[in-house]
Amino acid sequence: MFVDFDAALGVCEIGCRPEPAGERHGLVTKVCGALPDRAFTTRGPHRAEWNCRADNKRSSAMAERLGMTMEGVRRGYRPYDGARHDREGRAARPGSGVPAGSGRREWVRSPEPRPAS
Repeated sequence: MFVDFDAALGVCEIGCRPEPAGERHGLVTKVCGALPDRAFTTRGPHRAEWNCRADNKRSSAMAERLGMTMEGVRRGYRPYDGARHDREGRAARPGSGVPAGSGRREWVRSPEPRPAS
């Protein structure tokens, strides 16, 4: 799903929270892999982001499978359950040049961003 979509800034955030029954069937990979392509071709953002807790290995692995570049870790970013947790940030841009056949999505070249309405 699009966790956030800011057309004025040209940024969208992609994320997921699958139900346990929907895990390990490839559904999340398929859907999340289609979202950046759809965003870049129809809405024209200049980047798609994926943010997750740094200790969430499955979420981090998903972003990597999608070909998103690791941009950094924000230390102690978010409080949860009595402790502060690090947040990992990854992103992809249209035409980012992920090699075809690498097992990752090859981002399509986006049209010019649409003006904010």
